[in-house]
Amino acid sequence: MVEPVLVRRSRVHVKRHLSKFLLLVSASAFAGVPTAKPTSVTIVDVPSERRDYGTHIGNVKVRFSDGHSEVWTSLGRCMDAQVSATGLVGWTRYTTRNYYGEPVNSILRVRFRDGTLKDFQHGPFIEEWAFTDNDTTVVIKSRGRHGPATYIKYSLSTQKVIDAVGRSTPYNDMPKWAQPFADDRPNA
Repeated sequence: MVEPVLVRRSRVHVKRHLSKFLLLVSASAFAGVPTAKPTSVTIVDVPSERRDYGTHIGNVKVRFSDGHSEVWTSLGRCMDAQVSATGLVGWTRYTTRNYYGEPVNSILRVRFRDGTLKDFQHGPFIEEWAFTDNDTTVVIKSRGRHGPATYIKYSLSTQKVIDAVGRSTPYNDMPKWAQPFADDRPNA
């Protein structure tokens, strides 16, 4: 019969060496390997979510500078994905549909290079959005099902509102950051 003390020592020895091995393997997997930057993003359609709505609705698929790609979502409720020059990736999400069956995409989700996520709620329908000011801010244009749009500019680092433009503001009275999104912009 093996004595219990000897068995415990053996288990401790194996655990200690196994943990050192796992730490070494995980550290070597990340050491010296440059982080690939997102270069493009698409929405992989989920037909049951798209239904007869006129835009792509599905999961976010990101292609990286080293050629590999990853699907970052699984619920199939994402729309209007974009990637910035510095590798930030954003998309709108919806959590419900309205009475007419339209997706109410009132959330903009931004994923940073380190993997953190930040949500910006503005809506009910986010119609257009963009990274601005060298990827330090984001501008969102939204409106109800009908009527005038509302424009809001957020800081990406703090998630605080920097500025907002109310409804029915004429193009010439809008701040410069909102003009590219205006309904009545010249040559639009």
